[in-house]
Amino acid sequence: MSAATIFALIVIIFAALVAVNAVNVRQQTLKHRLRHQQRLYQALESAEDALTTVLRTLETTDVAQHINQEISAILERLIQLEPFNPAPIQARMELAHKRQQQLAAGALRPSLRRLCSSDTEIATLQLSLGHGARIIHSQLAAEKLSPEQARLLVAQIDWARLMVSVLSIIAAGYSARDNTQITAALSYFQKAQDLLQGSSNPDPRRLEMVRQLSAVMQHPKATVEHDLFPESADGYGEVSELVDES
Repeated sequence: MSAATIFALIVIIFAALVAVNAVNVRQQTLKHRLRHQQRLYQALESAEDALTTVLRTLETTDVAQHINQEISAILERLIQLEPFNPAPIQARMELAHKRQQQLAAGALRPSLRRLCSSDTEIATLQLSLGHGARIIHSQLAAEKLSPEQARLLVAQIDWARLMVSVLSIIAAGYSARDNTQITAALSYFQKAQDLLQGSSNPDPRRLEMVRQLSAVMQHPKATVEHDLFPESADGYGEVSELVDES
């Protein structure tokens, strides 16, 4: 075998190795991009769930605006990772921008629906609110919020988490009382009061609800005032799945 032939074989082998390595690098890059996209889509889903939940459980849109900003940021990163078909993501980005304008202008308002029919539903809403709080903390870490702004926003989320439990339990107490299950009703009202007293949330309505629940337990027809429990005006529905741990 001539020297030229040997050299040619070496060049071919080297080229083949380079090509294989290039293919492997590309495959690894694509796998890394896919994993990154999957993580971003999971984060997007959690953020969108949190947005839906805060619009259902918070009385202002302050937190919703910050969560929607996080949604927009995630969508921007997804667009950068999708060079072939970015149109669906861009459409979602346009919706997020429109939603941000509506939130800022007050055209999109919360619709309070904090009552839950089961402990599972309570836990699901509270988990979603917890993710909303993590978004606020991440924006604080990124210096997009001041510590005072973050504190106030997290306090709103904490109040919503508390109200999801407390109001659902009070509604269960009303339902039990309507069915002349007085012992069960008092147990529910006491449980709601215990949750309020065990909370450190600074909202002044917390202690007022404690006071009103004392009256509810003492008087057979007393209820928590409408401004503290507006959902009660629409009825409290089916709450029989709530667990009375007492």
